[in-house]
Amino acid sequence: MNAESARPPAVAGTFYPGSADELRRDVKAYLEAAPAVQVDGEVVGIMVPHAGYRYSAAVAASGYKALAGVQADTAIIIGHDANAAGIVAVLSAAAAFETPLGPVAVDTDLVAALARAHPGIIVRSQVHRREHSVEVQLPFLQTLLPACRIVPILFGEPTAANCRLLADALAKNAGSRRLLFIASTDLCHYPADTAAVGLVKETMACVERMDVAALFTYLAETRQRRAADHVQTAMCGSGGVGTALIYAQTRGATSVRVLQMANSGALPGGDKDRVVGYAAAVITVTPAAPAPDPSAAAPQDSPFSVAPEVRKELLTLARQRLTAAARREPFSYEPPAAMAAALTPRAAVFVTLHKGGRLRGCIGMTEPRMELWRAVQEMALAASSKDPRFAAVSVAELADLHIEISVLSPLTAVANAAAIVPRRHGVVVRRGARSGLFLPQVWEQLPDQERFLSVLCSEKAGLPETAWQDPDTQLLVFTVFAFEEP
Repeated sequence: MNAESARPPAVAGTFYPGSADELRRDVKAYLEAAPAVQVDGEVVGIMVPHAGYRYSAAVAASGYKALAGVQADTAIIIGHDANAAGIVAVLSAAAAFETPLGPVAVDTDLVAALARAHPGIIVRSQVHRREHSVEVQLPFLQTLLPACRIVPILFGEPTAANCRLLADALAKNAGSRRLLFIASTDLCHYPADTAAVGLVKETMACVERMDVAALFTYLAETRQRRAADHVQTAMCGSGGVGTALIYAQTRGATSVRVLQMANSGALPGGDKDRVVGYAAAVITVTPAAPAPDPSAAAPQDSPFSVAPEVRKELLTLARQRLTAAARREPFSYEPPAAMAAALTPRAAVFVTLHKGGRLRGCIGMTEPRMELWRAVQEMALAASSKDPRFAAVSVAELADLHIEISVLSPLTAVANAAAIVPRRHGVVVRRGARSGLFLPQVWEQLPDQERFLSVLCSEKAGLPETAWQDPDTQLLVFTVFAFEEP
């Protein structure tokens, strides 16, 4: 609800209690009843439903329970898809939104910056005055993070490309803010209870995989395939979910954990013939390992050695995985017993795709969190479908793709740029929550060290070009064992 106008009567007193005391008691009761959530890593955002509290607040509370201990300056709350062609997002000019618990300040500087970032990001306060999907989240936020400001958003035309545009605009204009994403969405409308259970599981499987392109394809196909089941949509806030997932991917290695799934037909007296699905999930980023001692010597040679037959196996695995993804086919892999010793040690891996000599996707990890074969499999999938700079690889492109796999040594901190060896070292820059990485292969395009580090800071980490010269910026180096398709 927009603080510039009278409260819309359809929200307070209907979606949730209109009395401040009753609302406060209800929110606390929902949170106390929700199971504790053990979160591994940093919480980037949550996905929660936005129906009337009687129907969905118990599920929403599961998502909000994951925010225990979270610190955030601004919550990006993205509600309903407006399905407005050509529009990326709809913002509000209000200085605050208000609930019976009081006003919630809007981060007006970030709203203004977003409105300048792209012509498809527009300000239409009157649209928000008719909407509930942002406001119903506020009492939970006021209870858990009372000092947090908000950016209220209704999504425009829900496409993967528009999600990338909004995620990029938020990343470029966040500054030093600690952002928290709240994707406000219900799931399937309005199948029978029996059909809803499967639809909710299928939808959340796409979310768990963090495959935004696959999610939108699934939603479009479901509208056609399940029309006879009275399915109007499988997710009414898909733009917010897609934006949160893509933003999280730009932060590094991420995961989605589904906390609860339900539907309105399961409630006492609920209509089992016409239900709405609900789910709560938390999106996290794996924390970076503690920085090594800067006085330690920089690595001179890669500690990894990959035998020719193992390289061939990994390149074949990467090719098969991204091919299955492009064709939307199931995929499974078990390492050959004869290669288990070489494929199962944990390793940090990047997979890079080129098409016609130009970059077509690159995703990786800087810490050895999974087995070598699994890391190659997952990074191949991510490079082909989750790099926010590119659309997912299509079947038509498969024959033109060239795959390169890079296995990284452990990161080692260095005192300054003088310790970086061009063409040998890959480099990571870190300052606060921002970081960026260049593989050693990038020296081929940027052979001048000063230019290499300036572009790394500005284009990969979102820092000033000269940040690498600042003592507050951490420099880390690594070496790579790289191999590629013939």
